[in-house]
Amino acid sequence: MSTSRKVKWFAGLAELFLAIPVIGGSTIIAFGWTPLLGMLIIHTLGIMYATDESKMRTGHFVGFAASILGFIPFLGMLLHFVTSIRLLYEASTNN
Repeated sequence: MSTSRKVKWFAGLAELFLAIPVIGGSTIIAFGWTPLLGMLIIHTLGIMYATDESKMRTGHFVGFAASILGFIPFLGMLLHFVTSIRLLYEASTNN
């Protein structure tokens, strides 16, 4: 399994965790919004790995937006959910 796919699986599952309404939001607030910064870094690395291997990277771009706008309560939850679905889809396909 390539590094790009491993990053997509990890980021997709982490985004899915952050999309859980009470648990994800509480985690983000409890850690002072640092999980959003961490996800921003992970998506940046994912974009770099996907570019090197000329793979799909749409999920990481959506995740980048989710990390920036994740502090907005319902929009953040929706963006994290959409990002997780897209990343898990990209990780499961063989391109």
